[in-house]
Amino acid sequence: MTESFAPISEHLNALRLALFKAFFFVAIGMGLSFAFSEELIHFLLTPLPDKELVLFSPLEGFEIAFWTSLIFGALFSLPFWIVPCLSFIFPAFTEQEKKGLYPLMGLSIFCLGLGGVVAYSFSIPFMTQALFDFNESYGKNLWGVKSTIDFMLGIYLAHAVLFEAGLVLFFLVHGGLIKYRTLKQKRKAVYLIILIVAAILTPPDVASQLLLAVPMIALYEIALGYSYLKRV
Repeated sequence: MTESFAPISEHLNALRLALFKAFFFVAIGMGLSFAFSEELIHFLLTPLPDKELVLFSPLEGFEIAFWTSLIFGALFSLPFWIVPCLSFIFPAFTEQEKKGLYPLMGLSIFCLGLGGVVAYSFSIPFMTQALFDFNESYGKNLWGVKSTIDFMLGIYLAHAVLFEAGLVLFFLVHGGLIKYRTLKQKRKAVYLIILIVAAILTPPDVASQLLLAVPMIALYEIALGYSYLKRV
C-alpha cells in the first residue's frame, strides 16, 4: 500500500515546488512592477480620450497600483514561472508531444500579444471615445480610475479570448476534428453569433461592434481556408 501511494506524494511535492517557484518569480515581478506602477498605469491609460480621471476613495490609488503591479508582474515574469510549471507536467508527455507543445505555446503567447496590441491600438481608443460621446448627451463624464482600468482590462480579456479561440479552432482543424464541410455549413450561424457577442461586449455603436466582429470573422475565414487546403 505504501508503494502505491509513493508516486502521488512525489507528484504533490513536485507540484508544491513548482507552485512555490512560480509564486516566487511572480512576487519578484510584482515588486519590480510596483516600483514603476505610476508609469505602468499611465501606459494603460494612454489610449483613453484626453480627459481627467478621478479617485473616489482614499485607498483607490493603492488598490490600482497593487493590482496593476500584480498583472504586469505576472506578465513580465512569465518566462521564469512558466518553466517550473512546465517541468511538472512535461513527464506526462511523450517526446513527440513535447515537440508539438513548444510551437503551441509560442503561438498562444503570440495570439495573446496580438490581441493586446489590437485592443490597445484600436479597440480601446474607439470604444472609450464612443462611450464618452454617448454619455455627453446624458450628463457630465466623470470617470474613476479604477472603474476605467477594470473596463479596459475587460476589453483586453475579450480580445485575448477572441484570438485564443481562433488558435484553438485552427488546431481543431489541423487535427482533423473539424472538417471544411462543417465550417462552411455553419458559417452563417457563426457570423450571427459573432455579431451578437460583439454587440454585447462593445458600446452601442456600429464602429465598435465591427472592430471586434471583423477580426473574429477573419479568424474564422482563415480556419475555413486552411481546412479547405487540408482537404485538397
